[in-house]
Parts: sequence; structure tokens; C-alpha cells
Amino acid sequence: IRKAFAVRYKKIQEQVIDSNINIGILRETGLELEDFLVFESIIQEDSLSKFETDFILDKDWLVEICNLIYSLPSMEIASDLLAEEAQATINDRESLAKAIIAWMIGKQYWEIAADADIKVDSLMELLGHIQYLFHIKLQGLIRYLKAKYDYTNDDLSRLPDCIKFGIFQYIHSDFIRAGMNNRIAVHSVSAYILDYGIPTNSMFTVKYRLRKSVDALNDYFISKKIPRLAQQYFNDWIQDGSINR
Repeated sequence: IRKAFAVRYKKIQEQVIDSNINIGILRETGLELEDFLVFESIIQEDSLSKFETDFILDKDWLVEICNLIYSLPSMEIASDLLAEEAQATINDRESLAKAIIAWMIGKQYWEIAADADIKVDSLMELLGHIQYLFHIKLQGLIRYLKAKYDYTNDDLSRLPDCIKFGIFQYIHSDFIRAGMNNRIAVHSVSAYILDYGIPTNSMFTVKYRLRKSVDALNDYFISKKIPRLAQQYFNDWIQDGSINR
């Protein structure tokens, strides 16, 4: 095993020297060398505008990001290990973007499956892949842009967590940080807050106001046909006196 690692390390050293790579930037990204080289060949300073968007749920923007992430050798290998239907959705970037958007806006699994034209079992496998490997490579892309070009933008920086947790609004992130980890509950409570104009500048105040409105909130959940599991999760969360911020 030690010999195999030594051979691998020597090969990487040779590739780094041959490619004239900035080893410091490579280390900052946390990317595998092969993936790093793809970013080096595709991303140019005059094309950074493609990472900007006016809306994090912009389908064309997400398709662009997906195209870039799935150009990585490690992602090609990983996607080949998925079920055939999940692979087909990944290869159809429009369907993949639709599935990601449906996940981020709080749709239920059967609704997301219908949007992406995929069976629920295959969807669950696909979402697991997106939440883990896609999420990791997206973070690598963000670190690459920062290290190489000192480039950041708010929507791209937020995207990994939005994909991991299935959210898209700032209030969603606030609830995640406050310990509410049920995606449907996060979306449902956030919608109630926005519908009724509850101030969101302090999570302590938000939780206090929600605690005073539990009965109204549960009626709201019923009217919106929110799953009972999400309702129960909210009721357990609201009774917890701790605030994680």
C-alpha cells in the first residue's frame, strides 16, 4: 500500500510540474488534481460573469453550474454508479435543474419526481448524490474562484447550503441555523411568516411570536395540506426553549 501511495504521489508531482500548476491554489480548493485541471482549462477570468444571477432559482443559471460540475472526471465516475434513471436525469441538464429547483422551493418528493419525470426511488438516490458529492464539488468550485480570481458572489456562495438543505430564502437559512432541520417545516413556517408580516430581524423574536401563534399555525398547516410529520416537527421545535443564534 505504501508503495502504491508513493507511485501515486510521484505521478501527481510530475503532473503538477508539467502543467505549471500553482500548488498553493490547488491545495486551497481541496479538489482532486484531475478536477482542478478541468477548471483550469474551462474557467477564464473574462467568463466569470456566467457565475452571476439575479435569482438563485434561475434555471438557465443552474444548468450552467450543473454543466460545469458534471464536466469533472470524478463526477462522471460517480454518476456512472447511480441507477440508470438517475443517470438519465443528470445527463438531461434541464430535468436536473428542474429537480434541484423543486427541491429548493420545498416541494414534496412525489411532486419533485413528477417535475423531473423520474420514479421516487430513483429521485431519492439522485437527491442523496446531489446533497453530498455535488455539494462538495460546488464548494470546491467556489474555493477555486476565490483562490484563483478572488471572485465571490452571494448567490453562488449560498448555493451549496441551499442544495444541501433544500432551501432558497434567507429566512430559510435562519431557521436552519436555529435548529429546524425539517425541510417542509422550514418552508411552511417561512411562508406563514411572510404571509402575516412577522418581522424576521431576530430569531428570538420570531420564535416568541410563533410560540404565541401555535394554534393559528397548525390551522395554517392543515389549510395548506402540510404533512403531519412536518407539523409535528414544528410543534416539537417550537417547544424547545433554546435558540441557536
